[in-house]
Amino acid sequence: MIREDRLLCLCARQEFLPRHRQAVEDLCRGVAVRWDRLAAAAERQGVLPIVGANLRTCDAGLPEELAARCELAVLENAAVRERED
Repeated sequence: MIREDRLLCLCARQEFLPRHRQAVEDLCRGVAVRWDRLAAAAERQGVLPIVGANLRTCDAGLPEELAARCELAVLENAAVRERED
């Protein structure tokens, strides 16, 4: 499994525990993460909002562009849920 897939598996969870945060930080330390690949996979799977929220709690070097994209996904998700109610 490639690094970005492992990150996706770690971050696509409601219960993001300190051990998950540490594992993310360890995976990102000293290496180039292909953030675009991670974001595309998370978007395809419909988990970009939770992945972004969890990544923002880590010291993983999340680029501002991706943080903004994740924030937009959260807002879009909230709008969809509101329309469904």
